[in-house]
Amino acid sequence: MATAAAPAVGAPAAVAAAAGPPSLTCKIEMPAMGGGDEQFGGTRTITSAYTFSVDKQIGEGTYGQVFMGNDKADQARVALKKIRMDTEKDGFPITAIREIKILSTMHHPNVVNLREIVRSEIHKNNNYKGSIYMVFDYCEYDLTGLLETVKYKFTESQVKCIMKQILKGLAYVHGQGVLHRDLKASNILIDRNGIVKLADFGLARTYQTKNEAGLTNRVITLWYRPPELLMGAKSYGPEIDMWSVGCIFAELLVGKPIFPGNDEPDQLDKIFKTLGTPTEQTWPGWTKYPESKMVPPAKYKYGSKLRQWLKDVAARNGLQNNIKDDKCIQLLERMLALDPAQRVNARDAFSDEWFWHCDPPPCDPKNLPCHGSSHEFTMKKRRNEEKDRVHHGAGGVPPGAVPVVATGGAALGGGGGRG
Repeated sequence: MATAAAPAVGAPAAVAAAAGPPSLTCKIEMPAMGGGDEQFGGTRTITSAYTFSVDKQIGEGTYGQVFMGNDKADQARVALKKIRMDTEKDGFPITAIREIKILSTMHHPNVVNLREIVRSEIHKNNNYKGSIYMVFDYCEYDLTGLLETVKYKFTESQVKCIMKQILKGLAYVHGQGVLHRDLKASNILIDRNGIVKLADFGLARTYQTKNEAGLTNRVITLWYRPPELLMGAKSYGPEIDMWSVGCIFAELLVGKPIFPGNDEPDQLDKIFKTLGTPTEQTWPGWTKYPESKMVPPAKYKYGSKLRQWLKDVAARNGLQNNIKDDKCIQLLERMLALDPAQRVNARDAFSDEWFWHCDPPPCDPKNLPCHGSSHEFTMKKRRNEEKDRVHHGAGGVPPGAVPVVATGGAALGGGGGRG
């Protein structure tokens, strides 16, 4: 990962079109952070043209594709996130505009670094639109890839190391007046030095008050979405991100997603079966949410089974030591409080005594399991390859078919996620 200070975020310029992975010829300019592509042009040139070499695709999602490459100006390894433009009728996608505007103001070791913006050449073959690429410092791993690595299990000290960095980064983001709104394991990147980065700010937005009204509840991947959003809340604040962090925390501790719902009613059911059904005493006013009717009737009320769930899953995965400290479980319970008003904030969670006064201490980031590369995109390809082998027998891929080649490196979040 490059250690130099991030240059000013620049507007795109020429990128040579080529068959296969593109060879990018780029010019950095300052952007006018406007609403449409016609407003995105630069206002001044910072440096002369130079090139990127692009090695291979390392990620894909609804936003577009991610490629791994090298910046020939300083030999830095980078990730180039191609923003999908072919479905946009009104110019530059609003999600990309938000992400660029937000990340251009973010400078923190635990937030992914946006180096610059580049744009491909405009010509007839791309309907005179070209392609926009966000250029990031490259990270080799994401949490989904590491969690799905069959032979690996996180120790308590490693969980502490990762969670401290997540909370430190999130405290900074919230301190900047920004809600992430899509935290999940695949959007937590780790570089080869063990430094954790919050990534994919495509759904992020600024907020003015703690519980700003009129917001969409169609955010956060289902498995990491808090109950108030599932029940239709349109007024919320940083506590929605803390719920997602709690889900990631549980996943790190026991090696399995805690609420793998199939749809919104099933998601709520899994949450309440594990944490207990809310009451007016435990969550005042919860029945005022539009979709609170999805909650089971009174005869199906549940009590909290969180501790038993953790114990059972940890035992199956050989991770009992991760949950032996009651301070750890108490912190998780504060993150996964059903009542948003009772949820711990990122700054207080970072200061929790479990990190600072309970053995074992957090490991050094360099001692995280960062060997080779592993991320969600790679794991999905490997699963598909295995399905092909099973389907077609010992011969592997059928005659005439092109085999799928698994790639390394970390996509910049935004994939389908694990839910």
